[in-house]
Amino acid sequence: MINTAERAEDSLGAHPAVGLDDRLTGWLEQVRKTGFDRRLAGARGAAAVRTALDVLAVLGVDRVADGQQIGGSAGGRHRLAVLAAEVVGDAHALDRGRPAGTLVVHALTWLREVPFPQDAADWRRAWADAGVACDDLSCDVLVLNLPGFAMEPLRLTLRQVMSWRPPAGDHGLVLACENLAVVAAMTDRFGEAAPPIVCVDGMPSTAALLVLE
Repeated sequence: MINTAERAEDSLGAHPAVGLDDRLTGWLEQVRKTGFDRRLAGARGAAAVRTALDVLAVLGVDRVADGQQIGGSAGGRHRLAVLAAEVVGDAHALDRGRPAGTLVVHALTWLREVPFPQDAADWRRAWADAGVACDDLSCDVLVLNLPGFAMEPLRLTLRQVMSWRPPAGDHGLVLACENLAVVAAMTDRFGEAAPPIVCVDGMPSTAALLVLE
């Protein structure tokens, strides 16, 4: 006899998101076989998968999988919290570590045949590649002499970086460093004559990666 949970899982194959990209049938099968949804959400695993499919349908998963939603590299069609509130009714439902958010990112990376994110920067990039910006004010990067900005060390938020466009033409050398002290030393020694510098400050943030791109 088929129980309620099994019926719920079976109905997922008819979800509109699957109609947008039938490869999601394979993703659903993998999630079911591995029990990934149940590990994330327990008895509400099927409900979490349905929520993930709802989000994927809004994103237009067929275009996302083909890389057509990478507008401006960091994406800008959606804000993660707004998307979560509108689709799920909870602004934090798609946060890192939450079942629905984890399943959406798992599906996106599975479709694009890239590894599942192992850190926060990869997590942001997975969403950005789908046209969704997350924590665009708390994510930042330290730069010096970046064209269009003051000739002093400056922290730019991801939101600012997303709206920045480098001037046309070849601007020569751009330096990248890991340590904040390097930026300070270059400023003291060269001032406005220093080449543009991007400080990754340990693990590069999404903002740092976007500037470097």
